[in-house]
Amino acid sequence: MSGKIPLSKLSPEGLRKALFYAEAEAGLYDQNIKKVVPEYQLAHTMLLDLLSDRFQEVGGSDEEATGSILDVGAGTGQEALAILSRFPRVRVVAVDLSRPILDVFERKLKRRPNMRARCEIVCGDIIGEYCTPERLRETLLESERGLGFQGVVSAFTLHHLESEEKAEVFRRIHSLLAGGGLFLNLDLYTFQSSRLAKQALDFDLAWIDRHFGLLEEGVTSPALKHLGELWKEHYLKYNRTEPVERGDDHSPTPGQEEMLRRIGFRETAMPFRYWQSGILWARK
Repeated sequence: MSGKIPLSKLSPEGLRKALFYAEAEAGLYDQNIKKVVPEYQLAHTMLLDLLSDRFQEVGGSDEEATGSILDVGAGTGQEALAILSRFPRVRVVAVDLSRPILDVFERKLKRRPNMRARCEIVCGDIIGEYCTPERLRETLLESERGLGFQGVVSAFTLHHLESEEKAEVFRRIHSLLAGGGLFLNLDLYTFQSSRLAKQALDFDLAWIDRHFGLLEEGVTSPALKHLGELWKEHYLKYNRTEPVERGDDHSPTPGQEEMLRRIGFRETAMPFRYWQSGILWARK
């Protein structure tokens, strides 16, 4: 498919090249992600609001909420730290396959000992042998293992996977969730319409051009422009976006909502969408 390479198929050396920001100083990814993803902060806040609604549903305010959240592709910990801050009694199990980027997360946690006690970090591939549902269930408190995670979140991770790999992740997530639990996937998506798909990709690439100064001369630093070029290369070479909506009988993919329903999620929706960026919401 178009010569793109999913991260799960890369060698360790290839992975380091693809995740160019993982080898940099702490904070490089955090400082620049808003230049890459349109309306990043709005989507990030909405993810927390949707989790809050889940906790209210099971009978607790943000301060009273208990249980565990699985963060798939935790990266530098932006989502995990926000969850730990907003829900002071909730635990987070954070999974990521990149050790260098998790080191950035670990350094943040060292400055927040009250959060560190409620966060378990797992370095592993979510579709690998180390992250099977059986092993991840062992990260839950003993009292929760018969129930499962109240929620699973993922941010800008699963679009690197092939369609069949996404389906395997969805199956694992479904098996790990408690009844009624939510899967919230903040990610990049395309459209069944080829015209809309091109518009969405062009919009995101133009966003990177503007915010990294790629269209200007002598205004931004060469280092920032180089980083912008790396991000554009990443979008074109490593992203494997798929549509959310269902296509016709000739579509190459049924759409991720349909994939989730086939696996067993009883409700799906997309409460946030801005070109490629969106939050896919699914209830077990």
